[in-house]
Amino acid sequence: MQTRFFALLYVILLPSAFAQQTSETSPTAPADTTEATELPADTVATREITIDATGKTSFAQTGFRNWAEGGINSLAIGQLIEAAAQIESERWLTKYDVRLGFGLIKQDTLAFRKSEDVIRINASWAYTGPGMFRNLSPTLAMSFRSQFAAGLNHDKDPTGQGRTLPVKVSDLLAPATTNQSIGLSYRPSNVFRTRLGLASKQTIVAIERLRPLYALQPDQFVRVEAGLESVSEFDKEVVTNVRWKSQLSVFSAVVTDIVPDVMWENYISMRVNSWLQFNSSVLAIFDRDITSEIQFKEVFGIGLAITFI
Repeated sequence: MQTRFFALLYVILLPSAFAQQTSETSPTAPADTTEATELPADTVATREITIDATGKTSFAQTGFRNWAEGGINSLAIGQLIEAAAQIESERWLTKYDVRLGFGLIKQDTLAFRKSEDVIRINASWAYTGPGMFRNLSPTLAMSFRSQFAAGLNHDKDPTGQGRTLPVKVSDLLAPATTNQSIGLSYRPSNVFRTRLGLASKQTIVAIERLRPLYALQPDQFVRVEAGLESVSEFDKEVVTNVRWKSQLSVFSAVVTDIVPDVMWENYISMRVNSWLQFNSSVLAIFDRDITSEIQFKEVFGIGLAITFI
């Protein structure tokens, strides 16, 4: 029986802070005796909103004709969209991060193959009230990770069923991983913060025949785990026009497995000028439910960068 496609909807509520000011004046008071009364500046709630959105396109092509030393014709193209929003008020710090990427590569007579595919969404809400809460903040956080299109294994059939290569091993929502946590975050500076809390992790596989690849039973749409989660983030312009973003996420299930799941993401962008940029990303994942080996992915590219906001 073929599983129907399930739609996934996340509604994220944006906390807002409002300031209300009331004043009373006498309609019969003489004009020369009326004085304007202003509230002190520190009693008016303010919000500081920072939004960044960038689109990046990379392109590479290699061609050979009557080339004595040999070579393979190739064509590669990739598209990346990164967006981040931070809303800081008197008592709340809200952050959203979105990373959407997709790339294709064609070598010689082979068909186009997927070289990059990522959907990554993070959101967090931290209470930054007075006193100790300025640096040690109660925090609610959520994350979502998946891919847009089918991923194929061209080397072997990991299901062990002897299927004809290439074999599909992933697709939209197959798998998808979501995390929710509540705990405390510590922000000693504007470039580094870390949080620790109770967490829940869901591994979703919408396609039935792919579920055994991600440690799910054939009739199991989602696996739910409860445990502890730690997330540390670093984001800084290390030198002029060179920015390094890094995030280390550790999730340890308290019931099913004492060996934690680890994901370490690193992104480096070097801006050459207003429209040309070099980008590099390195991602390492350890999840013993999928494989006992460390999964590793690196992407390097140079191309056009357009800042929307």
